[in-house]
Amino acid sequence: MLLYAAVYAKTQSFVLPQPDVEGKGISSAMVMSNLQATLRALVLNLHSLENLAESLNHMILAGTRGGKYLTMFLALIDIPRKTLEYINCGHVPPVIVRTQGELAHLTEGGTVIGLLDNVRYKGGQFKFETGDVLVLCTDGITESMDEDQEEYGMGRLLNCVRGVIAHGAAEIVNAVNADIAGYSGMGTHLDDKVMIAIKVT
Repeated sequence: MLLYAAVYAKTQSFVLPQPDVEGKGISSAMVMSNLQATLRALVLNLHSLENLAESLNHMILAGTRGGKYLTMFLALIDIPRKTLEYINCGHVPPVIVRTQGELAHLTEGGTVIGLLDNVRYKGGQFKFETGDVLVLCTDGITESMDEDQEEYGMGRLLNCVRGVIAHGAAEIVNAVNADIAGYSGMGTHLDDKVMIAIKVT
């Protein structure tokens, strides 16, 4: 799978997309390239994440005729208010890990992008607290396997994050990467492993 993750600045807030295209090869790369250009164009006239997700679904479906689809997590983070608006389009549900270890799974949204026509998406909201860590990843991380073909899983990832919750975002990502490398070093499952961590200060 190919992954593109970027931040688009909008005054004191930003839109965070994390997509993952089905399949490999040139066709998947072209879908991702088209997605990047479309996102840049649409986000400048962003009215709502629901409209953004529905527009992306329509454009990708029109371009691929259902031959390619992608999962995506879209979020609008308001920095001064410490609020999050999001839509999960069939992606691995991101998780907010709180300082005491509590978890909030971000599941509101809808189906994958580019597979079905006339899809409607429902957004969710979340209010951050200081110390919260937003964790996003592709399934290449959760499906990493050890030599016995047992998946790493979201549970191990979140336990690792809990163990370093007091650290900065970069250190949290490094800790998870090291944990996955140690776990799946003898495994055979190969896929892109991408993680984003955002620490609220």
